[in-house]
Amino acid sequence: MSSMLRSLKRAKEEAQAAGRNDLNPDLILRYRRAYKRIVARGLLKNPAPERTGKSGRPANGKVRSLLLRFELHEDAVLPFATDFAVRFDNSLAKRDLRMVKLKQTISGCFRTEEGAKTFCTIRCYVSTSRKVGMDVMDVRRSAFEGDTVWPSLSPE
Repeated sequence: MSSMLRSLKRAKEEAQAAGRNDLNPDLILRYRRAYKRIVARGLLKNPAPERTGKSGRPANGKVRSLLLRFELHEDAVLPFATDFAVRFDNSLAKRDLRMVKLKQTISGCFRTEEGAKTFCTIRCYVSTSRKVGMDVMDVRRSAFEGDTVWPSLSPE
């Protein structure tokens, strides 16, 4: 699956480098078929666990659980292939959430809803500034001096 997804990513990058805005529909169909074959083959090699007589469902295990998620959420795994505005990875989103999770881990929680909103506003401001190439320290300094610059990710 990893090789197939990386191959699809390369195909998208080549299309973008050639100035195209989408992949050939036949190519996408071939990749979707390969995706389904990989999932089906994986599920055959990782069958559902047998019942043990205990109450409740038996655990699927990590591999089968991942394959079932791949099967169920195909459209959520492959949107980068049909919509070139969608990134292949979620590194930016993970980075944005990391500080919130770290703050929650260290403090245990936010004491007030207002405090959580303030923290998220500051994080959003810093993150957006960084994404548009602005110097974060300059932006912070300007904000404290009362000259707030609101960075925008969309072209004006």
